[in-house]
Amino acid sequence: MSKKIMIFDDDHDILEVTSLILSKRHYKVKAVNDLHDFLDKILKFQPNVILMDIRIPELGGKEATRIIKKTMRTKNIPVILFTAHNKGKDDLINMTGAQDVLFKPFNIKTLVRKIEAVM
Repeated sequence: MSKKIMIFDDDHDILEVTSLILSKRHYKVKAVNDLHDFLDKILKFQPNVILMDIRIPELGGKEATRIIKKTMRTKNIPVILFTAHNKGKDDLINMTGAQDVLFKPFNIKTLVRKIEAVM
């Protein structure tokens, strides 16, 4: 069975490109462009890894990640945060409970390496 990755990002280009890259590497990918009912979507899909944009509207990726990490049924799912701000990696990890941070723009090798490192 292939590993599942869930991507939350409001940038449709990022969702499309990242989904294509990961699908070609035989991951099952679910791309979501908002945080509406995000916990329900996570519980239904049961991803092995979540990629979360920090600046996704509504709740925001940092708060959504904190909720994921405080929820019993989702707290053990690794989360990698996406951000365009290339600073404060350790602060973001400490503040949210995420496993890693991926800075935009990113290259394919870095994306895949970070995903494989948390699985």
